[in-house]
Amino acid sequence: MDWSGYADDLELYFEDISSLQKGLNLLNETFIRFHLQINISKTKTMIINYRYLNPEEETYPETIANLNGQTVENVKDFRYLGDDIKFNEPSTGDTEIDLRITIAENKFVQISKKLCNRKTNLTTRVYILNTMVRTRLTYSCQTWNTDQHQMNRVNSSYMTMLRKMINNGFKRENVSEDNFSYVLSHEEVLKICKTENIIDYIQRQQVKYLAHIARRSNSFFIKRLLFPDVKVTKRGRRIMTLEDYVLSHLQMTADQFYKKALSKTLNVTSTGSHSTVG
Repeated sequence: MDWSGYADDLELYFEDISSLQKGLNLLNETFIRFHLQINISKTKTMIINYRYLNPEEETYPETIANLNGQTVENVKDFRYLGDDIKFNEPSTGDTEIDLRITIAENKFVQISKKLCNRKTNLTTRVYILNTMVRTRLTYSCQTWNTDQHQMNRVNSSYMTMLRKMINNGFKRENVSEDNFSYVLSHEEVLKICKTENIIDYIQRQQVKYLAHIARRSNSFFIKRLLFPDVKVTKRGRRIMTLEDYVLSHLQMTADQFYKKALSKTLNVTSTGSHSTVG
């Protein structure tokens, strides 16, 4: 039985419905032995890639398992440890990116009086932004599997917040209804704020995370998720993996990356920073 969890929040992973039912029964029996009870109303199931696995099925099943004679709800989306998981988004979907942007921008608004207070040193305000807002915007970004459009949305949200914190952040030139540009470019805003491009930040986190996982045992569950031995492929354009993104960013082959990762000699370079992955 493969699982991941934090405190009393558990996720179980199964290859088919029969195994799922057996796993639920086994978990329930274990809980009963320790005088614990599973809250069925808070227990949900989900079929990942349902459309791909069942192309002829038009409706998504409402339930696929039961516990103590009660049906367990089979959901299309689920919030787990701050992440939005959706049944038809095997990679990082728009639902998750929407959530990250919304949570970050809400926090920005909540503390905007502090962040936009020109009496406070800008370096201090940017530090607060990165601590309290950027962390929400990039929560679990180590495992993101995004396309360029999604990354542009994240970057746009972050740059908008930085512009609100400086003078002339939204001052325009060549103003017209259909065409304009800001006096300050993104690069100039980042230089004024003395912070790095958020895409560089995300890529650095992903490189460090992939290197960390590579050094774990081959039986480690997260490692088996990242490097599955999948024989079945889907027609059409292949979905890029986290490994694909990291290797493309570093312009390395897999052999080059993992040799450096295992020996802890992998250098990660981004705007304004150069560090060794440990």
